[in-house]
Amino acid sequence: MKTKVPNSNKIPLFLHIPKTGGTTLKHCIYDQCKANEHYKSEEGMLVNGIYYYPAGLHKEPDAAIPATVIRALERHDIRAVTGHFSFGIHSYINRPWTYITLLRNPVNRVVSLYHHIRRDSNTPLHEIVSSGISIEDFVLHLSCREADNDQTRRISGLEPEFGACSISTLDKAKDNLRRYFSVVGVTECFDETVILIKRTLGWADDPYYLPGLVNKERPAIASLPQRSIDIILERNQLDTKLHEFAKELLYEKIANQGSDFNSEVRRFKALNAEYIAKYGLPSW
Repeated sequence: MKTKVPNSNKIPLFLHIPKTGGTTLKHCIYDQCKANEHYKSEEGMLVNGIYYYPAGLHKEPDAAIPATVIRALERHDIRAVTGHFSFGIHSYINRPWTYITLLRNPVNRVVSLYHHIRRDSNTPLHEIVSSGISIEDFVLHLSCREADNDQTRRISGLEPEFGACSISTLDKAKDNLRRYFSVVGVTECFDETVILIKRTLGWADDPYYLPGLVNKERPAIASLPQRSIDIILERNQLDTKLHEFAKELLYEKIANQGSDFNSEVRRFKALNAEYIAKYGLPSW
């Protein structure tokens, strides 16, 4: 008799923190959770049962959730939600749900964020950042909340002013991760994370993926001046602590998976490498 997976009937709410590898995971979720029938609704944001939360990389402070989004979240046919939202949207879901997320080393994440904004003309700060502003000035002087403990902000569901995140914000984020997230992954252990999600949500198929939004022009972290690293770490002290906490949660969950988990990950890595070699990198 097949053991029932406790979270298999819950709607996954993928809280996609920008520049954590979430675009890749988003496509895994679509492949595994989509409905058999093809349809679009909610101004094209609901695709085959997957609702793509309509929010960009930058969020407005204290912005209320639009009525159109609330209406979409209340739909009976939603099979997953993914996007740059913050903790709290579950209050509009009328069926069982569970959060999943990815966290990333704050230095790597902020450097990736900086170079993404430099490259992408659609981001609000593009003109300033692409004009030659240094990463130090980007972090310190643009009041960009996405570079200021943004992982802690989003997971806490709170939105303090720039520079005003506190230990209580971090404590709230940790409590949310413990209580409401069935999988807390880290970018540095992406394959382990997707296999844990597969097991936790009862996915039938292997979540093969093609790495998305890879910026090959971004310099290596090792080439950064120590001053740049120190400034990023100073501005993201809470995110550093939350990232360490996320790793603890991930390793704890993996330890409870049994002796076959690591062998499944090794098998998946090998097969996914063949998948990437066959199909190449995506255009998105």
